[in-house]
Amino acid sequence: MSNISISKITIKRSFFRKLLIPVWTIDSGKPGPVLLVTAAQHGNEVQGSAAIYRFINEHAESVTSGKVIAVPFCNLPAIRKHRPHVKMRVGQEYGDDRGHNMNRTWSGDKKGNSTKRIATAIYEECGRTATHLLDLHAWQKHNAPAILLHGVPKHRELAQKLGVQFIDMRPISEDTLAGKFCTSMRMGITYESAGQYSLDEEQVSLALNVIRNMVYAIGMSSEEVKTKGSAPVIFSDRSTAHEVLAPVAGLLMREPLKLGEAVSKDQPLGIILSDSSLETTIIRAPVDGYLKLFGVSRPDCDVDMASFHPFVNRQDRLAIIVSAL
Repeated sequence: MSNISISKITIKRSFFRKLLIPVWTIDSGKPGPVLLVTAAQHGNEVQGSAAIYRFINEHAESVTSGKVIAVPFCNLPAIRKHRPHVKMRVGQEYGDDRGHNMNRTWSGDKKGNSTKRIATAIYEECGRTATHLLDLHAWQKHNAPAILLHGVPKHRELAQKLGVQFIDMRPISEDTLAGKFCTSMRMGITYESAGQYSLDEEQVSLALNVIRNMVYAIGMSSEEVKTKGSAPVIFSDRSTAHEVLAPVAGLLMREPLKLGEAVSKDQPLGIILSDSSLETTIIRAPVDGYLKLFGVSRPDCDVDMASFHPFVNRQDRLAIIVSAL
């Protein structure tokens, strides 16, 4: 029977103040891999935090070898501020991190700013001895969930077992936590849920299944999970992405299609109602494929309500349809 324990990572913030980051550990009591599962490196990306909670409470007994170390609240100061990065102000652009984007701080700096010190402490306490990493994030709601992969040996084979439709290949960077694992030739995988600033039951369940599939795929459990349905696994370097841009300005009204859904060439995706002539323009799929992005995908659409507005300008991106090569 697996043993579940809670510990805390201590980070000194000043002479009198300390920050305590809570950590769950599931210890099977038997030799095996050590899987580090992290979430909420950005304070508005909490789908993974809920998925970790559910795994600990519903599936801990499935871990029959090795250890799972889970950090559901990596960037606790940013979470408490309700912001992606701890120093962000209301309405500030997501990319304006001012040195506090935690997922660019894993190269390590014990004497750096508060975010760098937290990342260094988490890695020293939890990451250094881990053999595998699953880092849970959440990008904007219009993007389909995806695995971000860095291409170390056997990465592709592992990714195909995680029950995720889209797999994006990315260059290795030691500044990211997954990249830090990959530069030492360990398995480091990032998973992006769809939607920030929210807990969506479907997205939390999908992230939970990714954790369960990861535990099974690296030999820590005999509990296989069925997910993804009939859609093929699509790697970004083995597929073609087709952007759908707004041909006119106006109010976008989408068809009730879901991310990841198959669409056919010339299938209606929605209409744009012109604000000047009141004419309607039908938006159609340019190719057969799968919806990887669907909606007005401005970079800050989950951060700023103005960016979420469905009025589109000409050439705004409305969709990405991916076709396997």
